[in-house]
Amino acid sequence: GVMLVGVDGRVSLYNRAAEHYLGAWRDQFERALGDGARPFLRPDGKTALPLEEDPVARALSGETVRGERVLLRVPSRPGGRAVVVSATPQRTPQGLVTGALLSFREAPDGPSAK
Repeated sequence: GVMLVGVDGRVSLYNRAAEHYLGAWRDQFERALGDGARPFLRPDGKTALPLEEDPVARALSGETVRGERVLLRVPSRPGGRAVVVSATPQRTPQGLVTGALLSFREAPDGPSAK
């Protein structure tokens, strides 16, 4: 799936694959980001990744993230869904970060992250 997340946590664009992963939960994903909550979990499936490890937060701070295994919090899987995520900061011509472009896919082998 692919989605564009603004610095305010709003999802401005997403494709069908992202909608498939998130389903009706896209609004909750957006609200969680806006409230400072994080949709990515540690391998225990319960604990949110710390801010310094969160792919969205890292991209919004200017870092490019490539191929990180994480658990994505989705209602259909209480323990999270194992995905491989990449995130790239989106910048103005002046270099100001305006959002993060995320891409994610099902992790190839099992539910544990990293």
